[in-house]
Amino acid sequence: MDTLHTHFIRLAGAEQLSFKLYEPVAVTIDSLSAALCCTPRNVKFILRKLEEQGFIHWQPGRGRGHHSELTMLRSMNEALEASFTELLGKGKMKDAIELIGTVQM
Repeated sequence: MDTLHTHFIRLAGAEQLSFKLYEPVAVTIDSLSAALCCTPRNVKFILRKLEEQGFIHWQPGRGRGHHSELTMLRSMNEALEASFTELLGKGKMKDAIELIGTVQM
């Protein structure tokens, strides 16, 4: 499965972060690091890729004490549907089923 979709789904489904579509949310790199299960350095790479693909809008906070803002531009359902359809189109039935299994409702 595409790791970019996996990262977005993990981020959108994070319980400690309450995202709403098109509403900026104040976040820290540490909280995103915990949600994505990676290092703070990797978080920045992932966020850049997600923004390039139109999944999110990222506004980094400048300096200490200034929180960054993250805005979701796609719903988790949209990302799941696109990823699921793409996997089925490539004939990767097992990966498509695993994708559905990763979703926590």
